Amino acid sequence: MPRGGLEEEETLQCLSMHQPWASLLVHGIKRVEGRSWPTQHRGRLWIASTAQEASPEAIQEMEAFYTYIHGLEGNVPNFPQHYPRGVLLGCVYVANCLSAEELQRVDTLPEGLTRETESDFCFLCERPARLIVPQQVKGQHKIWPLPAATAKQFGPALKPVPQVGEQPFTWSRYGLDATEKQRETTARRRIL
Repeated sequence: MPRGGLEEEETLQCLSMHQPWASLLVHGIKRVEGRSWPTQHRGRLWIASTAQEASPEAIQEMEAFYTYIHGLEGNVPNFPQHYPRGVLLGCVYVANCLSAEELQRVDTLPEGLTRETESDFCFLCERPARLIVPQQVKGQHKIWPLPAATAKQFGPALKPVPQVGEQPFTWSRYGLDATEKQRETTARRRIL
């Protein structure tokens, strides 16, 4: 069977992030990952934490921020017990990437989500899943290829994260997920 299917290609992409943001994303608390650069990537994106330890002040500040953000929607997030560093944590599904300006113009976006859109470009993330036991990995800059053997080995160990709120969060609720045509274009670019 030829390689290059969309799902297979998607499972091989990884993003390194500082803590506590990496764990907050993988636990479904953070739904927008802000960057100064856009991405054409859509689909599964593995998340690795950098080796830098999170300060207690940063953890406290971000937990207070996301308590407020989710509180605007009537939800209470269940924060991670630990913020491990230098490990593969799990993955999210990148539904789309929009500029903050584009995202801010969406009238139907709840206030909590609009407060997560302060970077130049916003990766719209959903479907978080975490590894039960995070695995040591050496990260790289921007989105980088995760070795196929690593993805194959740890993919089955992914555990869906309990949702924040009554219904699973999706960007399609706001019409902001990538269209089928965008996904096909992205898949073709990866194959070429």
